[in-house]
Amino acid sequence: MSKPFLIAATATAVASGVGAYLWHEQTRPPILEMYVFALKSGRSMFIRTPDDQRILIDGGGNSQVIQQLTGIIPFYSRRINTIIVTNTDGKNVSGLVDIVGRYLVDKVYVPKFTLENLGIASSTDKIYETFLETVKQKNIKIREVEAEDKLVLGQGIGNLNNSQLSMIAQAKSSSVTSVVAKIIFPAQPESFDYSKASAPELLFNISYGDSSILFMGDASKKVQKFVAESSAIVTSVSPPTIADVDVLIVSHSAVAGNMSPEFMNLVRPESLVYEKVVTNKKTPKNVVVDPLAAILDENRFNLKEVGTIKIVSDGKEVIIKGNN
Repeated sequence: MSKPFLIAATATAVASGVGAYLWHEQTRPPILEMYVFALKSGRSMFIRTPDDQRILIDGGGNSQVIQQLTGIIPFYSRRINTIIVTNTDGKNVSGLVDIVGRYLVDKVYVPKFTLENLGIASSTDKIYETFLETVKQKNIKIREVEAEDKLVLGQGIGNLNNSQLSMIAQAKSSSVTSVVAKIIFPAQPESFDYSKASAPELLFNISYGDSSILFMGDASKKVQKFVAESSAIVTSVSPPTIADVDVLIVSHSAVAGNMSPEFMNLVRPESLVYEKVVTNKKTPKNVVVDPLAAILDENRFNLKEVGTIKIVSDGKEVIIKGNN
């Protein structure tokens, strides 16, 4: 077989592959995709909105997050629209330094209150400082956010292509609008007594149509109880509150000892995504002891056991899948 023939055959195969990939991207249905990565160090999540806005939340403790993203973001693209940093801990920020160097980023959101600017910690994590310096060097817009701020992550059906609009019409889901993240924490220091055990951290509710995904990170029971009892925060989340969420995401072991009964009784999640093994206690349904008892085993997703979690919503129904 001649060399020119091999080159031509290879070029044809590559072109066919690229064409198929482009077609797949162009005909991608108007859905919300959210990936909760199973990392060896730290945490990270990635959101892709119906109009292909890309949001990375935290970056883990190393460059492993890039390996995760290459399986999701089209290979020909180097765009991440938004980065959200939930706290200043290096184990969640380290991977973002490489991300900012590799991808084109439009804006970055960070918590307005930190242990450092509240005077609880003596100095800022050096990795976080490096990240902020890199962001400034690249002239990326940065904004501090706090409880009751609203971030529009996706613009809704107005910016979708004809194929996607057609899919919406066929599904009769034209009422689905924007993807919105409502910040529920950190609160003003005048209203909450911060400490190293109950540190400021970006916690938020993501809504898309009738779907609701609540991220509570490493929130202590004290923070959870505050969120549950803070009517100003709860009622400001739209739609309509943080009660009855589809998916609750926490970044720690979800044993009863880590979860506030007041909080769990408020949010009543259909599904739970967590990071470590749950102690499964058989609790009678009529006895309120374990706040997780109402969540059936098949609706609990342990990242350490099932791998990266993919959450998909069309604005009405939420589907959760594990990689393993």
